[in-house]
Formats: sequence, C-alpha cells, structure tokens
Amino acid sequence: MKSKMLLIKALLMGAILLGGVGASAEPLKFQIDRSHANFGFDVHHFGYSRTVGRFNDFAGNLLIDEAQPAKSTIEVTVKTTSIDTNHKMRDDHLRSADFFNVEKYPTMTFKSVGITMMDEKRGKVAGDFTMLGVTKPVTLDFILTRDLPNPNPVNLSIRTLGFQAEGKIKRSDYGMTLYVGDPIGDEVNVSLYFDAIRCVGAAAKAPGCLY
Repeated sequence: MKSKMLLIKALLMGAILLGGVGASAEPLKFQIDRSHANFGFDVHHFGYSRTVGRFNDFAGNLLIDEAQPAKSTIEVTVKTTSIDTNHKMRDDHLRSADFFNVEKYPTMTFKSVGITMMDEKRGKVAGDFTMLGVTKPVTLDFILTRDLPNPNPVNLSIRTLGFQAEGKIKRSDYGMTLYVGDPIGDEVNVSLYFDAIRCVGAAAKAPGCLY
C-alpha cells in the first residue's frame, strides 16, 4: 500500500510539472503598426481652448503574455522632431531649446515596469517616461479594443491587437517650464491609439515580419 501511494504521488508530481511546462509559453512579440496609430497630446492655451498635437514618427514593441497578461511589456520611442500641431511657426518653436530641444534630445521613450489588469480588457500600465533627459514614473489607463486570435480578415497573414491608452504628465517635472500656467498649461493629456501586429503562418518568415 505504501509503495502504491508513493507511485501515485510521483505520477501527480509529474503531471503538475508537465502541466506547468505546457502553460509557460513564450510571450508573443508584436510591433506598433504606424499606419494605424496616433501618438497625441493636448494642453490648454491661455485658458481659452486647447492646443492639440501629435508626433508623426514613433515605433514600439509589445511582448504579450497570453497566459499572464500582467507580465506583458511595452516599449515606445518617439522622435521629438516629428511634433505636429498644424502650425509651422509654433512647431519650429516647440522644437527649439525652449521646449523639446530636439537637437540635444531627439527622442522620448516609455518603458513599462508593470501592468495591472482591471478586467479582461481594461488595465493600467505603469512605466518610466523619459523626456529632455529626465525620467519619471507615469501610469496610463488602457483598453484592449479588439483581439483577433486568428489572422485578421483583411490580411490573412497578420494577427492584430487594438489598444487605446491615455494619461497625464506635468511638463515642468521634466524641466519644460517656459510659460507654465499662462499662456500654456503645465498638465498635458497624452493619448496613444494603435494597432499592434504580428505576422503569422508562412508569412512570418517574410522580410519585416515578426515570428
């Protein structure tokens, strides 16, 4: 009887170990599809209205852990010279040392450090945001707007995830202090809407695809 119990325990332990191996699949790598993405911001102007802008040149990667979504990560790099507020004179000033100082600081970055899921589609991503050489913690609220486990209906070789993320920063925290208050607000709303794509199947081996 004792030997039989030992055998049962050994079999159970083996099943647990095998089950653990099967459940710990590697995270899947996705990249931001810039043709379906927007990195935007808005800030008050003299208290009358809000100046709205975007950055046109950015890239990002996600590692999605489907078994444990909270262990997923995201990294985004933005080229500051690509700022666009639909006003050339203002954009040139924003690129100067008064604001983004693009010659000295050509990029801004966001790197996640933790994700908290509120439900299956909503969560908060905490990360380090670096601007003007200063790094501060920032938390964004995000929504997984859509996930097609199978390749999307338009391009059968690509799996697509849709995300919306929003948050706030204080530009003075990063040393951008000119005109804080009036005429330009200190608190800036930031938003990131994007499709994240991953090539699948035979197309995964094509140039430019992730696999």
